[in-house]
Amino acid sequence: KTGRKVKPVSFLEKVDMMKRHYRLLLEDKCEKAALLEIRSFIIWYLKGMPQSKEIKNKVLIKISENILKFGNEILEANKIDVEKARQSLSETMIDRLLLNEERLKKMAESVLDVVLLDDPVGKVLEKDTLKSGVKIKKVSVPIGVIGIIYESRPNVTLDASVLCFKSGNVCVLRGG
Repeated sequence: KTGRKVKPVSFLEKVDMMKRHYRLLLEDKCEKAALLEIRSFIIWYLKGMPQSKEIKNKVLIKISENILKFGNEILEANKIDVEKARQSLSETMIDRLLLNEERLKKMAESVLDVVLLDDPVGKVLEKDTLKSGVKIKKVSVPIGVIGIIYESRPNVTLDASVLCFKSGNVCVLRGG
């Protein structure tokens, strides 16, 4: 409205902005502003979500490949998380958090299992034709944003994210 042209924001710039706001939210600073920014990011992201089954499956296959490709880095980061968790969690909870090569392979396989699932988006669930000739269809669509509060288990984080992606949704995860 001021006549100035606004420079378009790239996807990576938007992700960086969202991360900054999320960190503020975690630090209990500017909570309302951070939540509004996260909300606007989710809306913006949904508009750009891949819609075709082929694109979604290619992304999921790449996620699976990258879990294996970057397995050493993932395991190193997990070691740091486990060491911090040992200060306050029981051994049972530590075991749930702990990753190893076998668990990483299973996580990568679980992503490929999702690739094999039918794409739920756009599926015609019911059809009917009224006496007047009007045709009605009930078609499945993404919910939009799914909030999940759960134990911070790496495999659950991956499973929730991948299932939400496949179904065209964004997930907001809150681990405990």
